[in-house]
Amino acid sequence: MRILRFCVNASLRLGLWAMRSATTVDKERLATAFARSTLVRNKTVAQFAHEPWFIDTLLIYAKSVVETPYGQALEFSQPLIATISPNTACPFNCSDCFSSSGFSRKKPSAPMTNLTVERAMRSGAPTIMYGGGEPLYDPNLVSNLEKLTANGQWIYVATNGSIDRLMPHSKKFSTNVIFVLSLWESTKENDVRRGVGALDRLKKNINLASENGFRVNLNLVFATPNARLIDEAIGLIGATGVNCIYISRHIAVGRVATDDANYSLSDWRGLDCHFDKLRHYAKATIVSIPELRDQSRPDLRQTAEKLLGIPQDDRCSAGVRMIHFDEAGSALPCFAFDGQEFGVDASASPKETWRRVKETTREKFETTTCIGEQYARTRRQEGVREK
Repeated sequence: MRILRFCVNASLRLGLWAMRSATTVDKERLATAFARSTLVRNKTVAQFAHEPWFIDTLLIYAKSVVETPYGQALEFSQPLIATISPNTACPFNCSDCFSSSGFSRKKPSAPMTNLTVERAMRSGAPTIMYGGGEPLYDPNLVSNLEKLTANGQWIYVATNGSIDRLMPHSKKFSTNVIFVLSLWESTKENDVRRGVGALDRLKKNINLASENGFRVNLNLVFATPNARLIDEAIGLIGATGVNCIYISRHIAVGRVATDDANYSLSDWRGLDCHFDKLRHYAKATIVSIPELRDQSRPDLRQTAEKLLGIPQDDRCSAGVRMIHFDEAGSALPCFAFDGQEFGVDASASPKETWRRVKETTREKFETTTCIGEQYARTRRQEGVREK
């Protein structure tokens, strides 16, 4: 068995080494081969194979596997995802907002928006999470999306606003843009946390996106391990369905300081048996609750990593696979750090920026848990509250 694993490992690493230096022509051949591979059983994944962001992601992984010593957690030479807050302007005042947005910041700042997006484009990250503030409140949203899609990047737009504004541009953006819509705790609690009318907007947005060819990822946020959110989400989605359901729990980051709920591991793990209900309403279901990590079923990626000698990586993505650019264009590990003093300014090259962000993350935080939550706890202990 050891000899077999060694041979498989050597073959895979050789193939990944060849992928690392792929030319434009090679990328197209690689995409075709990947899409036809018997390993790719998911048709949705296969259809993405020809998208620039997908192959670029694959090549980043290939490079990291080749360059990372055997048996060590992968070290990435560039981020896999860049989150951006081109503007903190927002008409809402969500209690769990990760940024400093809100009623006090109602005027967008165009010059800073340009710098933020430009740095994200140069970062090498194939995927962009467009946040804010409220993205739909950004007057430069359409032009920014045009730049990012022209750059071959895949964009998630995380919004609590109405997506009506982008419907006239569905032909232009529906391939590369996915809306990320959130439902917090329950249909009743959602409006308490995200403002009156948030649930109605969510319902309308799901239908609008479906009618106009856009995809939706629904983010279910559990504040308590109560399975009723799953049933309410199913009722909300109905026959429309969504692209992906992302399951997470509340983390102690946001405008309103909250203490960590004292729930046991068994409380959270009691939810696991309910998640199968959701698989009929989405093409993919992703569970990202730390307490359930070791409960997850092995997938193709995990199997491949095991064969390659890559250990299970429980590190927070911030500053490891992810970078954030705030309104001033400053580079940080995560969107929870908007405007903080340890950001890397625009004078640094993309390579140097990523190196310094990773270095800051290692020096300041314990990366096996959410570093945004760690930072929020520290600030609360120091008596600092978000505005």
